[in-house]
Amino acid sequence: MNSRQELRQRERGLRKRGEAVLKAGLPQTPVKDDMVAVAYVLARLLRDTAVPDRASRAADAVHAMCEASRKRAPGAARLACGKGCGYCCHGWVGASVPEAMLLARAIRSGKGAGESRVAGIVDRSIPLAGLNPSQRFGAKLPCPLLVDNICSQYRERPTTCRQATSLDLSKCVEEFEGQGEGGEIPVSAVYLAHARNARVPLLAALRMAGLETHTYELSAAVSRLLVEPDAEMRWLGGADVLVGIARGPREPAAVEHAVSVIASEVGGLVAAAD
Repeated sequence: MNSRQELRQRERGLRKRGEAVLKAGLPQTPVKDDMVAVAYVLARLLRDTAVPDRASRAADAVHAMCEASRKRAPGAARLACGKGCGYCCHGWVGASVPEAMLLARAIRSGKGAGESRVAGIVDRSIPLAGLNPSQRFGAKLPCPLLVDNICSQYRERPTTCRQATSLDLSKCVEEFEGQGEGGEIPVSAVYLAHARNARVPLLAALRMAGLETHTYELSAAVSRLLVEPDAEMRWLGGADVLVGIARGPREPAAVEHAVSVIASEVGGLVAAAD
């Protein structure tokens, strides 16, 4: 078998494995080869210029994988969370650019979509503009997507929201009331792992596609994207469509290391496949 045949064989293997994992989900502790395969599929999608909404599609794919992973390995801990419990929807949230774009696309095309809904979300984001996490603490300022204490875009919520679980409701109430800043809310390690396992291959794919991996304050990012419908195409073309919006903190060292390992392992293969 010559080198070209070997290359194509590996590409087919990675694509088949990655697509299967995206559909079936991952265990709490995944094997590296599965993460590599998922990142490869996402990177190929992000580099496919024939797909104009490929950034939001990539976010949608990892969110679906995250949900499949949760169903596959739900964990045994009993969550204190429930429908109508929106305490965690009043804090500072960061999201990757593809995740913010997915939300904006879903809002524009979803049930009840129209200028009035878009304007309402943009207006509700104004009080949050420029506030840092400490300033949001105890301020009781809701996410602009929160309606009657329920997320109006729950299906498209970013991985940060997907990992925001609680095992002790009293701690959530304390934080909502502005008590004990810096304290920790006990969370589900399983949900945290599933969100991380979705975020790592997406970040690696963005890096392999030459796109930024920063996170941005969710409400401001979504509001900007709602009023600029062509933002996804411009961002994919290299434009800084979220300039001026606060960025989130750097990823934990373990996440950054995993992203670097994956990108270095198949980055050359992604580029060669174009």
